[in-house]
Amino acid sequence: MAVKETHPREALRRRRQALGITQKHMARCLGYSRSQPYHDMEKGLTSVKVGAALLIAEILESTVEELFFEEKYHNKWYENEI
Repeated sequence: MAVKETHPREALRRRRQALGITQKHMARCLGYSRSQPYHDMEKGLTSVKVGAALLIAEILESTVEELFFEEKYHNKWYENEI
């Protein structure tokens, strides 16, 4: 059985969609005239600067940890419970 590979920034995409916010809106909030730079961040194709990560977390009413490090923290918590 094939295991579905999750994207490193899947939490970011899920949170944005849950709030009904488009990539275009996120890009504009970050000062981009096109949505491609934000799309690339969300897909993990480019790095995200600390200031941008903090702003994204504020817009999405979340934390940097939840949006960008979900898998790392989930695995750490899971390992501690075993």
